[in-house]
Amino acid sequence: MSENQQIVKLNVATPVKVYRLSVYRWNKESNKKEAFCYYVHYLESVVKGDPEEAEKHKEEINDIFFHDLSLNAVTLARKNGSAAKIFSTVDELKPTMKVRGQEFDWKLKDIRISGQAVPERFQRIAREINKAGINFDACYIAEPEEKPFPAPSTRPNRDPVLLGVIGRWLVEIGRWG
Repeated sequence: MSENQQIVKLNVATPVKVYRLSVYRWNKESNKKEAFCYYVHYLESVVKGDPEEAEKHKEEINDIFFHDLSLNAVTLARKNGSAAKIFSTVDELKPTMKVRGQEFDWKLKDIRISGQAVPERFQRIAREINKAGINFDACYIAEPEEKPFPAPSTRPNRDPVLLGVIGRWLVEIGRWG
């Protein structure tokens, strides 16, 4: 379990974790408000003795937090010269996966088994994100698999993409070709 995931584990008996959530530098104020709203619902569920409802609220808080953390990673990558963005989401991490896109389906391989060399520029950006305290749960190389449409002249850049995973969020760190 990454350090990011440990921070968000909510438990009434460990208010320090909640304190960390409250001092976290949120990328979007709306995410902070929504997370704390779910936290109130979480506490109400605990008091009512409804562990299923409490677990559901914890999952919502985690997702909001990891999304916001992903936005912070995107911001840092952009400050370091990448055209970073949130790439997609996944429900479960596997060594190889497919993600559907508008123009391509993407084949993702865990960076440790991909055999693909990542340009130094993007390795440096990933290290800068890590230095800022944002730890990726995993990193993947995504390569496009062509669909039969649209015509080749309208297709976007089909270069490989370096992705960092935070929770269920895939963050595009950079693409090269």
